[in-house]
Amino acid sequence: MATIKAKKGNPFEKDVAYSIMQTDRKVIRPDVNLAGVDLIAEGDKRLFIECKRHKAFSWNKLLKYFIKTREIVSDRGIPLLVFKSNQQPALVMYEDKFITVISFKDYFGIDLLKHPKGLKYYENQTIITGNN
Repeated sequence: MATIKAKKGNPFEKDVAYSIMQTDRKVIRPDVNLAGVDLIAEGDKRLFIECKRHKAFSWNKLLKYFIKTREIVSDRGIPLLVFKSNQQPALVMYEDKFITVISFKDYFGIDLLKHPKGLKYYENQTIITGNN
């Protein structure tokens, strides 16, 4: 049985995956949780994405999540932390010269969308699409 935390986080992860798919990127869910990477988005640059959805966050906790993801990714791609708290917009934490936080829309060029009912969501390196 899934934990309450997993039930809350999984729909948000699906929303993130579905939204990114609308930008013509292929989205992959690793077959094992890389303990800091929920999704991998293939495109001109490979994005390693950790998704977090909670009632509230402290900036220190968010920074810890991001640093953990950055360490896992190393030089294999770009680490991102996509997060949302109650009644707040979805945000993306990334690193250019500095660690920066901007809106999901500003980073991806699309609003965070709700995934459609029945969206197939596979593991084991299978590409997530709305047509499977």
